Amino acid sequence: MIVTGNEQTAHTWLDRFRATTTESVALARGPYAVPHRSKNRPTRWIWLLPIPKNDYLVWRNSLASVARGVIVDLDPVAFFM
Repeated sequence: MIVTGNEQTAHTWLDRFRATTTESVALARGPYAVPHRSKNRPTRWIWLLPIPKNDYLVWRNSLASVARGVIVDLDPVAFFM
């Protein structure tokens, strides 16, 4: 997940997601600042959220309920290369 705003905004987003599901949030890593952004562009933060194998549909529905205003990136590895 890519959240636009300050670091507190990123934590607030994770708290909202945490309230909708019990799956994988404990395994969330981040937030990591997106590097190399110009100063006139807003800061972005990345949360790495593992997808649980046993409850994928529940996780997806929980994510859909809080995904407004964030970017869902299914290949975040590009940020860490």
